[in-house]
Amino acid sequence: GQLYRGAYESAGTGTPTPALSAGVVIAHQNFPISDLLSMAEELLRSAKTLRGGDSVDFAVVSSSLADNPLAERKVAVQRSGGMYRTVKPYYLTDLMSQAARISRLKATAPASKVKALYSIAYEDVMQAGLEYLDLLGRLDEESKQIMLEAVGSELWAASAAGWMGTRAADIVELWDFCG
Repeated sequence: GQLYRGAYESAGTGTPTPALSAGVVIAHQNFPISDLLSMAEELLRSAKTLRGGDSVDFAVVSSSLADNPLAERKVAVQRSGGMYRTVKPYYLTDLMSQAARISRLKATAPASKVKALYSIAYEDVMQAGLEYLDLLGRLDEESKQIMLEAVGSELWAASAAGWMGTRAADIVELWDFCG
């Protein structure tokens, strides 16, 4: 974000710097490029729904047959009574802050406990909230504090786009790429 802003301003256009939006897909090298491009375009459209700042939406694809990530999110919301299992898209500054928290969490918390957040996020809303509180209770004090910064004191919170969701699964998706 800062490099982009600096380059744009040094070009001397005299116009306000446009917001930067990105759709990012992280996939295995053998993933079909046409599917990758299609997913990235959908994620870019999603990122552009956030106004007032640089934004990014991302997907981590772990299988060779992946559906549209936005369609998968909508199905999960319908099954859960209106709660998103993500808070994507992110403002770029929020995503960078979250990546820093994940790096700190990797230094203190057992990966198995953090990775449990993914399945917790897909539980029934009440059950997920209880399991998250149980997980917090099983972490050491430093890890618990970082987890509270990364997820929140409650599992469900308002996203930048204004709907209710959780950062829990997002943390697990980004885990291998931070720190």
